[in-house]
Amino acid sequence: MLKKIISLILCGLLLLAFAACTPEETKTDASSVQSVGGTTQQDDVKGTPGSVVISGQLLSIGMEMTDGILAALGTAQDIQTAPSCHYDGEDTIYIYDSYSIYTYANGDQDIVYLIEISGVGITTYLDIGIGVTREEVKDAYGEGTETQLNLYYAVDDTTGIRFTMDDGETVSLIEYEELASED
Repeated sequence: MLKKIISLILCGLLLLAFAACTPEETKTDASSVQSVGGTTQQDDVKGTPGSVVISGQLLSIGMEMTDGILAALGTAQDIQTAPSCHYDGEDTIYIYDSYSIYTYANGDQDIVYLIEISGVGITTYLDIGIGVTREEVKDAYGEGTETQLNLYYAVDDTTGIRFTMDDGETVSLIEYEELASED
């Protein structure tokens, strides 16, 4: 019952975000995020610094969301669409039990621009997941750019990772996000 209530609240917040977003509000500027130093190791099971493996699928920002990937991920709990606040056309959110994937239409392609991890069992390539402490994130990734509730890192020129800590000390949400270009 609590999961259903939380899911409904999150869906409502997502709809509000869709209605009120602008590119400046939804993308982190690459110049404001510290890079993850020395992260060149590739682990086929855990992905790479800018990707995450979910249900055996390597997901990363900027990739095309194909029918094959969607089939491998299984049936989404909900699929929401709304006018895009980044591009012409519509955005789509694929909502699963412990993660959500946000895409925008680019012609006939669906391009991933945000991956949210909200449940246990999915970790970054450095084994950071929901429930770990702020200090464990810093031990794995370094200092990063820090606010009271977030730690930010740029993992490459196009992708950032944000760790949100609702209580200030424990990771409650991980977001792989598209960094705004510096054009």
